[in-house]
Amino acid sequence: MWYAFWSVVHDLWLFAVGNLDTARPLLSATATQLPAPLTLLQLADVSSLTTSVITLPAKLANPSILTPRKVTSEVVLSEEISTPFVDTDPATISLPSTRLHEPSIMYVSALTGTVCLQEPGGVFDAIITTLSFGTAVTVAGFSGRYAHVQKGNYTGWVLKDDITPHKQDVWPELLTWGMYGAKNPDTIKIRALINDEFGAGALALPLQAGEYVQLRLLQDKRTIIWPTGRPRLPGGWQSLLKGTLGIHSTITPKTDTIMEWQTENDGGRLAYVEAVGLDGVITTSCVGLVVAGQYTKQVWGAGDWKELRPVFIEVS
Repeated sequence: MWYAFWSVVHDLWLFAVGNLDTARPLLSATATQLPAPLTLLQLADVSSLTTSVITLPAKLANPSILTPRKVTSEVVLSEEISTPFVDTDPATISLPSTRLHEPSIMYVSALTGTVCLQEPGGVFDAIITTLSFGTAVTVAGFSGRYAHVQKGNYTGWVLKDDITPHKQDVWPELLTWGMYGAKNPDTIKIRALINDEFGAGALALPLQAGEYVQLRLLQDKRTIIWPTGRPRLPGGWQSLLKGTLGIHSTITPKTDTIMEWQTENDGGRLAYVEAVGLDGVITTSCVGLVVAGQYTKQVWGAGDWKELRPVFIEVS
């Protein structure tokens, strides 16, 4: 009896794994040996052999549905061959390596500027020009510690540590009501961008109205060719710049002009006109309107700004 039982179990195992050539026919077990149905769970109970037969699961009873599928170096059985997963999310698709070498725009981040060399390395008399802080350059590639850049008519090499791809690291965005003293990092950046045009950095003064206006003009790629007259105080720009090339003054507000007016007690004021509405409402940004070094934005109704009798200076 025991030999017949283990013979049946052995044949079932060979049948389940698909080795049909070596499996003996299940009919070799006599009716007297397996008189009644036997479940797989009852195999553990030897006493049930005389009253049960083995019933195969559906997948094992029908070998035609077993499909071999190769995974790495092994062969496993599966009902269907799974389709390989294809990631179509643009955020996770790798770009071709050639994209890494496309020209890009970067900015000089060294406060003192950086020299542009004819070739990389410490070569005698190889300086082509000096690029000031904030200058935008086109970067064509890198070699060791150097970047190959192009600016206007100049093509050469600069230290890659002296440039940054992040414009916000160079061109600050001032916060409304923010205070910008002499040691404020953004004040230092602004004075580097305008080459400390008014000498306020050397005097350790808070950010001045004229410095801010000079920055806004520079951001719009416009500059003032200053005459030799001094001092260039707010309230006196219109008179000082009269007759200067590229300067036009009017009493009508325009976007991207300099608004200048006189105060009754403490001199003049300067602001930069950001927008002009059809109803005469204007929006300005300025530094030091009420508190020295404080950046503010102001919306003026037509009646409000007309009471100041301002002059609007246009820089071409």
